[in-house]
Order: sequence, then C-alpha cells, then structure tokens
Amino acid sequence: MHEFSIAEALVTAAEGEARRVGATRITRLHCRIGALRQVDGDLLREAFELARDGTVCSTAELTVERTHLQADCPACHTSFPIIDWQWNCPTCGGRGENAAGGDELELISLEAEVPDEG
Repeated sequence: MHEFSIAEALVTAAEGEARRVGATRITRLHCRIGALRQVDGDLLREAFELARDGTVCSTAELTVERTHLQADCPACHTSFPIIDWQWNCPTCGGRGENAAGGDELELISLEAEVPDEG
C-alpha cells in the first residue's frame, strides 16, 4: 500500500515545518493529488491516521484535493479537465490536446498551533 509511505512523508514534512516555526501541534494538513498518481484518498486518510500517532500531527485532520489531467481545445481555446478519459471539449465537442497536470502530489498547507510569545 503506497498510501502509507505517502502518509509517512506527509507527517515527516509537517514535523519539519512544525520545528521550523516552533509549532506545538499540527491540526490540519491539506494536500493535492492528481488522478494520474493512482492514490486512493480514503486509504491515504486511513494510513495518515496510523502514521500520525506519536507525532505533532497526532490529532491532525488530512484533507485531500483531487486534480485531473487538463487539456486544451484547439477549436474554441477552452481548457478543460479530462475525466473518465473523455477528451472531447465540453464546449464545442472538439478533441482536446496538449495534456498537462494530473500528476501532482503536493502538501499545500498546514494549520498549526504556535505558542504565544508573551
């Protein structure tokens, strides 16, 4: 299950950032994962719950944003997501090209508790 190794990497990154800013606790992590990564969001959340134990993320929530491969329509210049491998433009029906994205695996943001400085 590669979701567990991704969850461990997210916790490691969050711990590093917590140390950098002096946070005592991470409360939320937000990540973006492209459809081409073939990562199951539910399995990732379950793996995260295991990986976070005993860390500054022990009570943190993980939110997962899914992204899709994007294509451009040469006929009407519309950019659109490729969902279920549908390459036809939703605006004019033309065939999409210049595929990009969909392979993201990014930690977008963290929410943390930082002690007051007096």
